[in-house]
This record gives sequence, C-alpha cells and structure tokens, in this order.
Amino acid sequence: MASGTLSVAVNYRILIHGAGDRGRGFASDALDVLCRYARQVLGLHQLWCSVAPDNAASLTLFRRAGFVECGRKREWRRTPDGWADELLLQKIF
Repeated sequence: MASGTLSVAVNYRILIHGAGDRGRGFASDALDVLCRYARQVLGLHQLWCSVAPDNAASLTLFRRAGFVECGRKREWRRTPDGWADELLLQKIF
C-alpha cells in the first residue's frame, strides 16, 4: 500500500428473522444508520454489498438507499440447486 493510502473493509449483514418484523422498516433504518456512520464518522468514500439476484427485498432495500449495480459475480455461491450468481451494488458518497 502506498504511503498515505487508506483502505477499510467492514462486513455487515442485515437479517430480519421474524416474518412479522419484515416490512416494518428495521432493515432500512439499520442501513441508513450504517451509511451515515460510514460517511460522517469513518470518513469512507463508498460502500458496497453482494446480493443474490433473486433476493428482491434486499435489492429493493439497497437500491432505495442509493446503491447501484456495478457488477456480477458469476456462479459465485453454491446452492442446493447448483451454482448461483451474486450481484455487486455500490454507493459512492
């Protein structure tokens, strides 16, 4: 790494387990707090996430928060049905 270069990685997952708690804004609120903290406190330039293409709820969540698709990892994760792609989404502040 060049002198003065800073790279930060954070692994963060949002899971709303109970079906009765889904759709109530908890994940949206958590993502909003994370984005503000990443920008204002940590001084990060961007965030990114990986989402399964068939996970409509997560894609909607991240897109509403300003994330845009920036790539696709082909046959990235193994499922009971075989190998599946994963989408990369990015938010630049």
